[in-house]
Amino acid sequence: MKRLSLRVFIAIAAFAVGVAVATFYRLRDTPALSQPAQPIAEARLKDDCYPGRSKAISLTTGMSYFPKELLSQNERHARMMNEWYVKFLTAMEEAPLFSPDKNALESYRFLWLRSFHHPVVVRVWRSSTDHFISVKELSGAGGYEPGSFILREQRRITANEWDTFMRLLNHSCYWDQPTENLDDRGLDGAEWILEGVREDRYHLVDRWSPESGSFREACLYLLKLSQLPIDTKSEPLY
Repeated sequence: MKRLSLRVFIAIAAFAVGVAVATFYRLRDTPALSQPAQPIAEARLKDDCYPGRSKAISLTTGMSYFPKELLSQNERHARMMNEWYVKFLTAMEEAPLFSPDKNALESYRFLWLRSFHHPVVVRVWRSSTDHFISVKELSGAGGYEPGSFILREQRRITANEWDTFMRLLNHSCYWDQPTENLDDRGLDGAEWILEGVREDRYHLVDRWSPESGSFREACLYLLKLSQLPIDTKSEPLY
């Protein structure tokens, strides 16, 4: 009986040693998990949701300011908004954003139409070697008539300023945002219309007086780049 117990003990001990040795060599030969190439937060920042809801555009066909039926699913509302926005863009001497332009590889235009304050348009774009901004302000009011030019200028912006706008835009997941939000409409307020063109694709986001959120922050940064002397006490950011 003692001999049998001793044999059982030796067998169990040998098995345990074998398992331990096998585990040691397996762990030794397994490569360590590689660290992420970049922090998770940075990786998410670079995910800009492109192409998202954007539309492929043809630069060879006749141009209108906005692709058909893009402004709204409601035909009457789309027609009204189209007439309103085109009136101001025409007065600002702005072409359709997706017009052929070999010098603009990527461009964005923010049209700011406040009911009782001057209409403003800020456009930024990048070429193969540089970045630019165009700023225009009219004397009228966004809810009424355009008026005439009181400011029209164009200049370069830095690569860092462009990159900052791109980070804000990406954070808002701009390219995957719906064009309209029927829940945020009102009477007196402001239309925030941001168009984008990238790689022959076009997108538009139209919001009414956004009070917070990443889309608002991206548009506000364009206003900051514009260097417009906006007095928030007499000229609220609505």
